Amino acid sequence: MQLPAIYADSPVTLLPAQSVASFPVNTFLENLAILPSGDIYLTNHEVIGGVVISETLNFVIISRSNMTDLCVIVGMGEGNGMAIARRFAQEGFAIAMLARNEQKLKGYQATLQAEGITSHYFLADAGDEAALTTAFTSIQNQWGTPEVLIYNAAVPRMENILQTTYDTLVNDFRANVAGAIACIQAVLPAMQQQQRGTILLTGGGFSLYPQPDFVSLSIGKAGIRVLANTLHATLKDSPIKIGTVTICGTVNGDDPKYSSDRIAEEYWKLHSSENTDYELVY
Repeated sequence: MQLPAIYADSPVTLLPAQSVASFPVNTFLENLAILPSGDIYLTNHEVIGGVVISETLNFVIISRSNMTDLCVIVGMGEGNGMAIARRFAQEGFAIAMLARNEQKLKGYQATLQAEGITSHYFLADAGDEAALTTAFTSIQNQWGTPEVLIYNAAVPRMENILQTTYDTLVNDFRANVAGAIACIQAVLPAMQQQQRGTILLTGGGFSLYPQPDFVSLSIGKAGIRVLANTLHATLKDSPIKIGTVTICGTVNGDDPKYSSDRIAEEYWKLHSSENTDYELVY
């Protein structure tokens, strides 16, 4: 076989050659990423998961059987987000958090780490499609396909319908609804390929009872409900589970029904239940 001209020159030795890993003939290495630890992460179609080559030049194959399932929470916050993270971590999940405020994300990660929970964070504004796509590419390159995606982002704007503007409605819609589409499109193909996965969307009572003083959020929660409904109908014959938790109350830690911990339990039920209903009105 004739090699392209670019390979005609003899290679220049920059560092002493050393074999650190071997793969079968014709193995196609799909992705390469440098982890924060300095380890090199490779994925290929022969291994579901990948291969990590450590700085000490050891390597280990990571397969589905020894990879921790991953729950990705978009729109991470100290209320429902942290409660959902803790609930899924109780079942052995690692947590990936997405939000736009790095300082807060670092705080959440430190809190979870102190509780013995493995978590990773990625910066992305829920209204920025490019940032979301970049974040999910990093997540999948480093940790594989998420088992669970939870879209929890929203702009809780209090503004009357007579005062709101075109730009306000459009900009809020990006985070309230369109960002969910971007996240779903980022993970759904891989979930379909693996024939497993759950996508949960945070809904709200405003989708059922819209309020004039929260017109933007009412439109957003109505959009989330329609998105969950149509996606569920489209994937009804698929093993991929689609759901939305329609929260019809104000989150309050002192409320026995609407505390974040109690609400997080509903997300877990929706994920783990064999019930075919896509919506849980709470």
